[in-house]
Amino acid sequence: MEVDNQLKNNDILKSSFHKNEDKERPKKSVKFVAQERENIEQGGEAKQSSLGKHLHTQDEELPLENGWSFWEDHCHTHHGEMATTAQYEASLKKVSSFSTVQGFWKEFNKLPHLISVPNNSCYHLMKEGVRPIWEDPENQDGGVLILKIKKFRTDEVWNELLLTVIGEQFSAYLDTDDDICGVSIRKKQGLDFNTIHIWNKNSKGNSQIERAYKHLLQRLSDACIHLYYRGIV
Repeated sequence: MEVDNQLKNNDILKSSFHKNEDKERPKKSVKFVAQERENIEQGGEAKQSSLGKHLHTQDEELPLENGWSFWEDHCHTHHGEMATTAQYEASLKKVSSFSTVQGFWKEFNKLPHLISVPNNSCYHLMKEGVRPIWEDPENQDGGVLILKIKKFRTDEVWNELLLTVIGEQFSAYLDTDDDICGVSIRKKQGLDFNTIHIWNKNSKGNSQIERAYKHLLQRLSDACIHLYYRGIV
């Protein structure tokens, strides 16, 4: 999943979103990273690969507000049967963890392209300490915003969503008792779409998470065929 436009994508890690119109609801404080892009651009032109190169070579790493982990599962059943909880958990594997911007790019670029993995394979980016299962304490009162994304646009949406999540941009739209726990992507067989799930901690925040997605990824709105929220409880 190599990203060619790292400079543009790192803009998502900056606090560049509009203020939420719902001012009465308390908001969480948000910490953003990759602000040194301004320093890189002071010298004039800034090519799209320059920030990625700088991030990988500088001495001081840029910390994220939270640590994150990539997971994968390749749970396959016969005749399309639903996997049991035990089967699903047995197929889960933590791939890597990171807590800096440089660490994200290093681990992200190791992931295979979705087109090269088996059908129904799934990759997850979860907040450190949270497993991509409903039974995890951080997930048990939450839910998922389910996105059906056109197959030929899946990589584009997934890449930008990952940066939005690790940049904590959803936090400005969520109540103080809610949080993004992670995101998942699954390659679907025989359909014209793949699915992306956005996990949140509190199912009562279903309307906020949907509004946040539509706002933060507005330029990619035509890539989504359908979206809906499903509470875990």
